[in-house]
Amino acid sequence: NLKVSRKVDVKTADQEYRPRVTSLKCAIDIDGNLAEIPETTSEEESETSDEEIESDNQHENESSETEEDDENETFEDCIEYSEEEINFSEGNANESDDNNENESENDTESDNSNSIESEYEESNSESESESDSDDDKDILDEIPVMMGDSLVETELNVDLIMTGAHTIQPIRCPYLSTDEWPDAMVKVYNDLQQSSHDKQRIHTLINAFYMGKLIESSITPREKWTEFVQQNSIKNERRNYLGSTRVYKLFMSNVDQIYCTQHMTFRKIARLNNQQFKELMEFKESYERDF
Repeated sequence: NLKVSRKVDVKTADQEYRPRVTSLKCAIDIDGNLAEIPETTSEEESETSDEEIESDNQHENESSETEEDDENETFEDCIEYSEEEINFSEGNANESDDNNENESENDTESDNSNSIESEYEESNSESESESDSDDDKDILDEIPVMMGDSLVETELNVDLIMTGAHTIQPIRCPYLSTDEWPDAMVKVYNDLQQSSHDKQRIHTLINAFYMGKLIESSITPREKWTEFVQQNSIKNERRNYLGSTRVYKLFMSNVDQIYCTQHMTFRKIARLNNQQFKELMEFKESYERDF
């Protein structure tokens, strides 16, 4: 009979429970004889198991290190890729910021240009209004009427030859024939300014006619008028001189023709240049010769 005993040797809590054969007295060999089988000690088994455990642990450590290296490499790759992404995104962000800044600058420039343009238009409108007011006051005598406008030319020509009855009561001369020249000039000049201010067209032309007649009655008309201007601080002396002397020359043959006019004004006559006034006089003389 064979007796086999088993004993469990527990060294530590981490070691596995391993059965071992403590004694095996004999065994039957191949020839049928009994033979003695050597016992296996627990120390040998423990050494073997320790070696196996160490090898397993070493293998596990190597595998874990390999996995960590792989993970680190993968993580590093991810870090590099993310940095590229970050750089790319930062570049796009910078470009967008630059574009936004450029757009804001362009908007500011356009606003400035718009504000500059609006200011320029306002200044132009103001200057135009000022120039118009100046024309009404002081500069009109320096700007001639353009006779190239057929309407203006026709109106002036028609007024010179207009005939027919009028209902306007004749306007008397402001001064007397016995008045001294300076006194007579003051009277007619004041009446001319008043009628012009009241926008009485016919009355203004009549006063201009008598003032022109008084100027032309002197030996040196221009010098006499200049002396009067200096003594009385007359404004717009050129317009007043040209307007009055021209009205007198146009209606010298018949002052009553002024009452038949419909479009002629003192300002239009004063603003004619010399050539335009010469043509107007030639038309009048030609009409008088023919009729």
